[in-house]
Amino acid sequence: MTNTLTDVEIGDEIKLTQAVEKDPSFSLETKIVRRIEEIPASDWESVYPQALEGYRFFKALDDSNFSQFSLYYIMVYHRGKAIAAATCFLMSYSLDTTIQGPVKTFTSLLRKIFPDILDLKTLMCGSPVAPGRLGVYANDPDVFEAVYQAIEYIAEKEKVAIIAFKDFDPSYRDLFSGLGKKGFHRFDSFPNTVKKINYKNFEEYSNSLSSKTRYDLKRKFKKVDGQVSIDLEIAHDLGETLEEAYGLYRQMVLRHEVEFETLPKEFFINVSKQMPDETHFFLWRIEGKLVAFSFCLVSEGYFLDFYLGLDYAVAHEYHLYFVRFRDLMNWCIQNGIRRYEMGCTNYDPKKRLGFELTPLDIYAKHRNYWINSFFGIFCRFLEPKRFDPVLKKMHEAQNNSNALTWGTFFMVMLTNAVNGIGQMLMKKGLPQGIDLFSSNGLHQLASLSASSGLLWLGILVYASNFFLWAIVLSRLELTVAIVLTSVSYLILPLISVGFLHEKVSPLRWGGIFLIMLGICMVSWNSKESAK
Repeated sequence: MTNTLTDVEIGDEIKLTQAVEKDPSFSLETKIVRRIEEIPASDWESVYPQALEGYRFFKALDDSNFSQFSLYYIMVYHRGKAIAAATCFLMSYSLDTTIQGPVKTFTSLLRKIFPDILDLKTLMCGSPVAPGRLGVYANDPDVFEAVYQAIEYIAEKEKVAIIAFKDFDPSYRDLFSGLGKKGFHRFDSFPNTVKKINYKNFEEYSNSLSSKTRYDLKRKFKKVDGQVSIDLEIAHDLGETLEEAYGLYRQMVLRHEVEFETLPKEFFINVSKQMPDETHFFLWRIEGKLVAFSFCLVSEGYFLDFYLGLDYAVAHEYHLYFVRFRDLMNWCIQNGIRRYEMGCTNYDPKKRLGFELTPLDIYAKHRNYWINSFFGIFCRFLEPKRFDPVLKKMHEAQNNSNALTWGTFFMVMLTNAVNGIGQMLMKKGLPQGIDLFSSNGLHQLASLSASSGLLWLGILVYASNFFLWAIVLSRLELTVAIVLTSVSYLILPLISVGFLHEKVSPLRWGGIFLIMLGICMVSWNSKESAK
């Protein structure tokens, strides 16, 4: 795909004319705008995937003055016909967004000293408040390339550090298969949560859950039912309840470690105006006081439980999270809803309530080539499955940390080999026979070492071992990885004999044999525990 005309910028609208290299006659025009209303709704809806978070939803976002991000909309035309539609948003992304627990505490302390140290200017393709979607005619790679060139154009124009495709489900993997060649790394994002509904009533649904969960729910509901009156109201707009409901939403946001976006009050007003039929606000009151609310979108058997707010002064006492869910599930069953989607994070109760976790992918790259070489390794440690307790447990169950695959074994051997080579080069590069305890011993060592090319090469090779070791740690438990690095006890003597001409006694070889036997036992135990 090549740009055949100079980019033409008209106010906030940018037009690119591109041609497909293999077929120059197949010219494409790409339009980039800052507000979706500048694109005809019929053009957008003809190619963008059918979803509740569609044209009118984005218009509500545009009108809501989000301070955290700004939106771009991309349309691709061929001979006046819309063939691709995509959304992007620009934001300052915090690298510790997905981190939880003690590491989050550390990064929070770090931010008090250096407020912006973990923030990078980022351009993301997708939605800031929903799973990523884009429409590409017939999944044509040339059409997708036109979308991608527009994204690169915006990235260059805005001088961003990172480009990412955020929260796309696995059905996009074929379309995105070429992103690896462009330097992108694919990571696991927070999975979505979905429940199929085919129950006659809540009791039948409850019977589908585990006995432990059923008992827990009955105990919670028994404590609430008959003890306190919790009244439910359903509205299509918040009206005078806006301030009260928004206060509950803010309580919820402040209690969560993971925070990607914060909705402004205007959004709840604008989404009601743009999507009056689909927008549903469920409001729960105790003695007239609002104690819980849910913002949901509903259409044709599909129920999207978007955001909630709870009064935490009474939420735990009256089990409002579960009372709220019971009422929503009853409403779904009564109104013929077949698919209930509850969004990301807070996975423990959702798993117990029978929701399935559906994977979402992030594709990201740093625009600096050299930084991007290490960016992929670094981001592996930021995946939610390394911090969220439920995701971590599921990941360990699916990919047992003790399981030693051939690929991981190769990485361990490579790490040991690089470690040995680095130490051998440092050994050969260091000056020998210097008495460090003499008056000028340290000075001699420093001056001779500074001019030793082999020593500095050894240091560089040894330092590169850090990144290989990071990959190993991302695949194995530390206790297993440490034992397997004992292979270096074999590699180092072999290097010493072959290149440094050192002698190894039979007794020392016997000790090495015992170490290797221990390694085999650890590896065997690893494979057995994975079965």
